[in-house]
Amino acid sequence: MRSSIRRLERQPEDQLHPGLTRFRRVLKTLGNPEQALQVVHVAGTNGKGSVCALLESVLRQAGYRVGLYTSPHLIRLEERIQINRASISTTHLDQTLSHVFQAERRAGTALSYFERITAAAFLYFKSQHPDVVILETGMGGRWDATNVLPHPLACVITPIALDHTRWLGNTLSKIADEKAGIFKMGTPVLTTATAPAALRVLHQAAQHQRTVLWSSPRDFEGTAESVNWKKGEMRVSIRSHAASWRDFAISMMGRHQAQNASLAVSALEALRPFFPWTNNDLRIGLHQAKWPGRWELLARFAGRKVLYADGAHNPQGIEALIQTLESSPWSRSQRTLWFTCFEDKDIDSMARRLAVVFSRVVIQSMRGNRFASIIRIRRAFQKAGSPIQIYTTESIAEGKRQAVEITSAPGAVIAAGSLRWVGILKEHLQ
Repeated sequence: MRSSIRRLERQPEDQLHPGLTRFRRVLKTLGNPEQALQVVHVAGTNGKGSVCALLESVLRQAGYRVGLYTSPHLIRLEERIQINRASISTTHLDQTLSHVFQAERRAGTALSYFERITAAAFLYFKSQHPDVVILETGMGGRWDATNVLPHPLACVITPIALDHTRWLGNTLSKIADEKAGIFKMGTPVLTTATAPAALRVLHQAAQHQRTVLWSSPRDFEGTAESVNWKKGEMRVSIRSHAASWRDFAISMMGRHQAQNASLAVSALEALRPFFPWTNNDLRIGLHQAKWPGRWELLARFAGRKVLYADGAHNPQGIEALIQTLESSPWSRSQRTLWFTCFEDKDIDSMARRLAVVFSRVVIQSMRGNRFASIIRIRRAFQKAGSPIQIYTTESIAEGKRQAVEITSAPGAVIAAGSLRWVGILKEHLQ
């Protein structure tokens, strides 16, 4: 690994520096690369990555060169910065990060982990000249490092739920207010946030910025029509604020993905004057869009047993996971949960809901101070109020053996609780 990447990865990811003043100073030293980009800005609590992937796929199918910036990565840091779904090379990333560190020294300040990788993304995209960049925020909006854009083409807000409450606030209104911090004067906003408290804040913010806000289901909606689990595709119908389409196929499973698709399509309608696309581009792009770590089949085992992974890590994400599971071929089969999560998550709420659906859970111990201890997670499942058999493991290999062994055939093992956990598991299986 190169020295600049190594230096970045020694830094804690959850370190935060409130405000954007220092970050703007470093970007100015770098020549303000963010000002050279045409950007679609995506914020929200759940579904950001899926919406970004859908947007990217359709625009790439239409012939555009598309930058994609997302977080967190599953396996390699390079995954966060892509052009036409090809990750930045390790050499390019190391060189770009080196420029960022030099700029920090000249500016007389130090950036956080996320600010550094965001600055590197801006620099790389400026050097590679993509036609458009799909830019996902980190946890927030108003003080997020991505929120230095002067005038994005569109702002997209996925559903809003309670998450990162330590930093964003402990009510939907407060969190929505932070997400709405990305709104810019005259830039159209599209959202699938439906909670009245959150939606009210988003409408007020849009009015303040004198911009239009399209919301679901009032202005657009996606409906899951049927699912073909053998093909791994779902047929959806989409009504946008401009048109309607029937019988599109997407390769992302779960009713929530139909809503994500409708949000992406409505955003694409807003972009159409700048980046024209055809209905055929839309049909092919939606079908080809992939986003790993979301209801992803990782392995099949003897006796008709499967292992799926889903990065659900908050109550809203867990609910989407359960809805997908209950509509799957394993809705009446035996299901085992393989679970771990970060300490700052709403572990008790997740455990209460999961304990109703799963009769057994294997709790995975993970290294790193961000992960919750086995004791903390076990306590949450013990007090969940539903009978559930609890197993614990220190080893991923042992956890897999245990989870598969205690699952009767046909059956499914579902690994969930953290995107980082899903990435570590994918790397282990590879």
